[in-house]
Amino acid sequence: MNIICDDSDLVLWKAERRKRVTASDMLVFLGKQPDWYSTNRGELILHKLNGTEQSFDAKSRVRMKHGRLDEHGNLIKAGKLLGYPVAPYHYLVSNDRWPFIGATLDGLLFPFGGTGPDLDLTNQVGQVAEVSELISDTPNNLPLMLEMKQTEAHRYGKNGKPWIQFFPDYHRAQVQTGLWITGLERAVVVGCLGAADMTAWLIERDPEWEAVVTAANEDAEGLLRGLW
Repeated sequence: MNIICDDSDLVLWKAERRKRVTASDMLVFLGKQPDWYSTNRGELILHKLNGTEQSFDAKSRVRMKHGRLDEHGNLIKAGKLLGYPVAPYHYLVSNDRWPFIGATLDGLLFPFGGTGPDLDLTNQVGQVAEVSELISDTPNNLPLMLEMKQTEAHRYGKNGKPWIQFFPDYHRAQVQTGLWITGLERAVVVGCLGAADMTAWLIERDPEWEAVVTAANEDAEGLLRGLW
């Protein structure tokens, strides 16, 4: 894993993201974006080639701004909730195997020195406690990727089911890409932190996703090489 830059310099961070397909781009780049998503594969590529910003409606911008501004506090809450040390990790990273793929993490969770979950933070205590217990069995004491999802859209899907019953496909691509880029084996995805139906998911690295990242890197190289 190579650290490219952090997001404190937004101009540099955006320029480096533009040169790569990032983990959050992956599902769209594969041509499998949800029908409600505002950008398709062709538009995503044009945004990168032209250096233009992806457009969001006013409601989306408010949600994104709120989530980003409160992200540090929510990372700390997630650590307290799950009972493990966490740290922000806002670096854009890549990998020598797939230089045209990148990922920016929200944070890292460390599976040692835990105190056990703080069950007062959520009504879904059984599910969160289960995830907390599974974290302690992480091989080699590697850190876990910690991904925060905080909007109303992440609380319930179109089928009305809370995350405790399903995990959205549109985030699976992001998480799996991040795991392969970083070389980490597990991720914890936290949805709607602080809500009554707060959920936490433990995601294992999928060995079949390695081929997906490899193919995407080859495709991205052909399209984005001119930006380097």
